[in-house]
This record gives sequence, structure tokens and C-alpha cells, in this order.
Amino acid sequence: MKLLTTILLLICTSTFATDLKVKNAIFYKEDGRAYASMDISWQNAFRLDQNGVNFHDAAWVFFKWVNNERKGYITIKVAQDGHKAVPNGTKQPALKFTASKDGMGVFISLANPGESDVSARVVIELDPLSFEGVNPRVQQLIPYAIEMVYIPEGPVTLGAPNTTEHGALYLSDKDGAMKGLYEIKKQDQVVEIGPENNKLYYEAKNQYQGDQNGTIGAEFPKGVAGFYIMKYEPTQGQYVDFLNSLSPEQQAANNLSEVEGYSQNRGTIYQENGSFIAGKPDQPCNYISWDEGIAYADWAGLRPITEFEYTKACRGSNSPIEMEFPWNTAEKTQVRRQINSTGDLVYLDLDEADITNENRGLYGVSLFRVHDLAGSLWEKVISIGHEKGRNFLGTHGDGDLTENGSATNADWPKGNQDSGGFGFRGGGFYGYGREYHDFNPYSPIAFRPYGGWAGGNRHPAYGIRLGRSGD
Repeated sequence: MKLLTTILLLICTSTFATDLKVKNAIFYKEDGRAYASMDISWQNAFRLDQNGVNFHDAAWVFFKWVNNERKGYITIKVAQDGHKAVPNGTKQPALKFTASKDGMGVFISLANPGESDVSARVVIELDPLSFEGVNPRVQQLIPYAIEMVYIPEGPVTLGAPNTTEHGALYLSDKDGAMKGLYEIKKQDQVVEIGPENNKLYYEAKNQYQGDQNGTIGAEFPKGVAGFYIMKYEPTQGQYVDFLNSLSPEQQAANNLSEVEGYSQNRGTIYQENGSFIAGKPDQPCNYISWDEGIAYADWAGLRPITEFEYTKACRGSNSPIEMEFPWNTAEKTQVRRQINSTGDLVYLDLDEADITNENRGLYGVSLFRVHDLAGSLWEKVISIGHEKGRNFLGTHGDGDLTENGSATNADWPKGNQDSGGFGFRGGGFYGYGREYHDFNPYSPIAFRPYGGWAGGNRHPAYGIRLGRSGD
């Protein structure tokens, strides 16, 4: 006879820009194994094949035991198998469950090609070895979910034709001039930077583009191997979920809401009665510093992305065009994804369910339907323009932070202002009544005017986007 022990009933609802929700979670043990059963739903899920290129979105689901008094958490890992969807009384598309090899979470995606909304009851098997120190009387198991997009394996071409402006990358001739475009065909390809024949190079008229030298090793994520990237920039609601799981000391180190000017510039996070609240949880999380962003990445089992991966997420393995934006045209006036008069990032008279490959330019989405790679916030990425960035190995967060709330990965650049190792890509919205130009709010894919600059961490137009290597 099976022994069924229900430990805790959780009513936990999270709503993000995709209407991604996890609710009605129950934790139980059966025959010595541990499970979390919950309802998960999101709109506009897809698994597509375009000209032989396969890609899909997925909900990245991970778990924490969080102290009821908001004094910290314990990371719970998932098992490698045992995950399933169970009948919930409605007709639903078949789902695929892909657990990460390190057990940090599980990707849930459509099992078959097509597009569909998802609303399902799922059971996730948990790793019982990660329950050491858990006390259900004073802690609750909370599932978290982030929508990601899988960027498939394939070569990536850097830069754009006839473009060396603003630090754009190119294939160098013997004198450092542009010889052509630089293609990376293999993940383990070693890339040498310098003004010499067949090396990668870029102009740097100031300190913002990078140091113009160095070697990018085999393990540096180049966008050739398949990887996941957040479909949207982290939202203020997601960041609040992160803050509310931390100890007071960790919260203090990652509390961006007290920055001068925050609440006057689309920042809606505030603290009340010991909890953090987002007034507009679906709004992109601006003002986030590099150290805060990578702390969130470590906590969520993700990692920073590189500027090569940013390029791949924009255009895939397609050949670049001049002045190309992330929706793969040189035109930006037609984009109907904008910040409206109340500070919300919205579609103007459009519905995300109607996106096709032909009308992507209206929505401002990339080849793989990644949103807001330009037009919302400048996104901090690992830079090739500094030694600390070139030493990045692509390790994933293990879910646990230091006592003072910092990320723990040794290969991740750390330290905020002018510390080096990260830079900015994509352009951002600087505010109302400002002149629109190449960097406000849309910047071409190849332009990296601040690609090697680790300064200016906090700003209404600055954010981050995170990812995870495909196992």
C-alpha cells in the first residue's frame, strides 16, 4: 500500500508579463519520494520550425523552502525524471519536461510543434537529498517560474556589413581595418582579438567599447551551442519574489527601491510590513545593478549571457544586414511595442497571439520571438572588452548566495561601478520628451557603444537579461 503524506498546502500565485502563473501547489511524499503538484499556465506557448530551425519557449520552474518570517531560504533541487502532467478536466496540449542536469530546475514546454496557451496540472518530482535542514513548520515550499526561449545550436556571425561604428565587431585585416564579417562556427573555437589578419577586432574611440585585445577561450559561451534566454527582461514582480525569499542582510544588499529617483522613474517596488511589493509587477525591472542582477541569476539557477549570445538571440545564424535591429530589418518606425504615457511597456493595438514571422517587426521581437532586445532597457551582458569578461566560463547559479546577498560563481565578474567584465547592448528608453536616436530607445544589433563599459550601473534605462546553457 502506498504511503501518502501531505506536508503542506500552498496557495502561491505569480503573474508576469506572459501571464505565467503557478498556483495551488501541494507538497507531498509518497513511498519515500517527494513531489510538488501545482497548476501552471501561460499564454502563447510555441514550438516552431522556420526553414529547418527549431526553437521553442519554456517555463523554467525551480523551488525554494522559504522561512515564514522572511529570514532566508533553502534551495530544493528537482529529480532527473518523474515529472508529468495530470488530467485537470480540460483538453490540453502535450507537455515536455526537461530537468537540468544539475537539478536546479525543470523546463516545461510544448511537446509537439505548434502554438497554444498552456493551463495544466503538473507534478514535479523533487530530489529528497536537498531537503536537509528543512522544517515544514516554519517554512513553505514555493515554486517560481520564468518564461524562457530556447535558442538552437548553430553558427553566429558578428557585426554588420560595412559597419565599424560604435565598437561594432569585424574580421580584421593586417592593419586592423575591416576585412569582412567574423563568423564563429564552433563552441570551442578560440577567438583572438587584435588588429591583425583574420582576428576579431573593433574600434574603440574611448573606454566604452573595450581594451581591443585578449583571447576568448573554448569555454566562453559564444552562442553556437544551444542555450536558453529569458523571453522578457526580468520584471519587477519577479525581482520582488527574489527579495521576499532572502534574509534581512541579503535583502539590504539587493534592495534597489531606495535608490534616489527610483519611484519617479517607473520603479514601483516598495517595502510594507516586512514584505516587498511591486506596484506594477509586469513592468521591466530597471535600476537593477550588475551585482543585483547576477545575485538574482545565482538564486534562480541561471547565469549572465554574453554579448555573442545576445547577437545570436537577435538574428540566429542568418547573415547580418546593415543597421539591422533585433527584429531583423533596418526599419524601426513601425514597432508597436512601446512605453506608453503611464510608463507601461505595452503593445499598441496588437495582440501577442497574432505574431508571425512576417509581422515580427511590428512587435519588435527577434527571429526566435525574444521580446525587447531593443526598445525597453539597455541589457547588461558579459563583455569581450575586458579580461574579467573574457574569463567567463558560463557556469550556472547554484541557488545559494553569500550571507550578504552576493552571487558566488568565481567566473562571474563582480563589483559594480567601473569594475570591468560586463557592458551594455540593445538600447533603452531614457524618458519622455527625449530625442530618439541610435541608442534611444532602439540600438542596432551590431552597435556596442557601451559594450565594454561597466560603469553607470543604475539608471531608469538600464536592466539585464539572463540565460542558461542547454544541457
